[in-house]
Amino acid sequence: MNPLDLTGRTALVIRAGGDLGRAGARMLAERGARVVVTDGDGEALEAGFGHDDRFTLRTACACDADALGAVALEFPEVEVLVHCASASPRDTGECWEAIRIFAPAMTARGRGSIIAVGRAADDEPDALTNLTALDRLVGRLAPDLQEHGVRVNTLRPDDQGLDDALAFLASDRSCHVTGSSLEIDGGWSAMTSLTVPAAPRA
Repeated sequence: MNPLDLTGRTALVIRAGGDLGRAGARMLAERGARVVVTDGDGEALEAGFGHDDRFTLRTACACDADALGAVALEFPEVEVLVHCASASPRDTGECWEAIRIFAPAMTARGRGSIIAVGRAADDEPDALTNLTALDRLVGRLAPDLQEHGVRVNTLRPDDQGLDDALAFLASDRSCHVTGSSLEIDGGWSAMTSLTVPAAPRA
């Protein structure tokens, strides 16, 4: 049996209309998961998934807590929650809202995996600030959620690093991984951290 097999699990991908979300949703389906995809752009969802019965489509903006709440009520069995960041200052707040909405059903079952995904290869200051804020959010939430069997991690993949890393975090192979930031970027983040210029002195 493939240790990263996700057959029998329901995954939800928020912002599935973008490149990162679309690729992640397809990988989860290929691993056997039933995948619910949401995005504020219904046309993007239809173009990316409308022809494939492995996916259930729901138009819901990541910033619309009421719409996501309706999705949570419709699919209480969601066991894997993937929130794809958009490099927007709203990302951390939206990720927190998604966790607040979907985590209660996971904690009641005593299992679940929450994954905040942001693209690694982006050295713009605002994008780096947003990713750092996501890391801190995950670090603060992880201890409380772990008590109820729910893991929460951030993932920063490059274009080649998404599939296996996301499958790992979604599967039971990552049962001892929580509160972590997994960077799959060929060393880009490490090299970038060595080249950040020093702050100017007065």
